[in-house]
Amino acid sequence: VPRARGLPDRRSGREGSLQVTLRASPEAIAVFAEIFGPGVRPALEAALRPDADGWRVVTLSFEHELAAAYRLAGFGDQVEILTPPTLRAMLVTTAREILSRYGAEDQVGCVRG
Repeated sequence: VPRARGLPDRRSGREGSLQVTLRASPEAIAVFAEIFGPGVRPALEAALRPDADGWRVVTLSFEHELAAAYRLAGFGDQVEILTPPTLRAMLVTTAREILSRYGAEDQVGCVRG
């Protein structure tokens, strides 16, 4: 997976030290610049070509793991963390906690709005 310049730390302007490799849907990719700012462009340019479903593998930089988890959780099922595995596990835990918060842990079919 190619390494790309990542997202700058919004406080310092420096590139973050945590490299996150993820798969992103076309819908997620379409709003990356809006969510992450123009600093995401080099990462998108270095991303692998889309697969048959239009998903792309992208490597982004974040300030730290918690920042990555908070920023990527908002994409729901439109991103899949590939590495690091600790961040992937953190998002699984977050998803379970969200389901628990809303009393939906036993619901199988959620309707997307």
